[in-house]
Amino acid sequence: VPRRSGRRKKSHKRRSHQLRTPQRAENVNLTARDMDITRVKSIAAALCIALLAACHSDTLYHTYLPLPSEGWQATDTLRFDLPELTDAHSGHVFVDLRVSEQIPYRLLRLVLEQRTDSIRLRDTLTIPLADHQGQWLAKGTVLHEFETESVPLRLPSQQPRQLLLYHIMPRQTMPGVTEAGVRVTKSPFLGIEGQKNIQNILVIISKILNNNF
Repeated sequence: VPRRSGRRKKSHKRRSHQLRTPQRAENVNLTARDMDITRVKSIAAALCIALLAACHSDTLYHTYLPLPSEGWQATDTLRFDLPELTDAHSGHVFVDLRVSEQIPYRLLRLVLEQRTDSIRLRDTLTIPLADHQGQWLAKGTVLHEFETESVPLRLPSQQPRQLLLYHIMPRQTMPGVTEAGVRVTKSPFLGIEGQKNIQNILVIISKILNNNF
């Protein structure tokens, strides 16, 4: 009987020894995973700061002008006086519109003029508003925001500069456009859509930082 109890003790020691080894390996793996998560969070935080700084510093000029409630007259030219801008030769202009359900067109044609005392440059812009089924191409409930593709700013900075905006639609009085504005940026990619993409990236980064991704 004593010999059998001795064998059981040795077997018990071996089992306890075998159970400790996986537990140590698990602790090592958990430590490595925590280190990886910390690195990812550090990179995500740095990227978040960089994107916010880029978005904030990229806009050089941005303003809206309200339009009459009865409609935008064809003879009503909107004028934007540009301040002195650094890096003006590499700037890009976006035209922004806020449109209501009252507009009678599926697309708009606008003219953007860049002016100084001696220079006059003109670009014709086409802005699709809805598809053939009448579905809006921009999200919104009461108002829908639209933006044109970027137009290079080609005016020298040594002279006073203006941006002029007017429509060339068949109706002399066009209802439905509540506000029109211009945005001047350093980059041609950070208009409304570009900023929405950055916001989506920031949401993903936020999930990573909160360990919910």
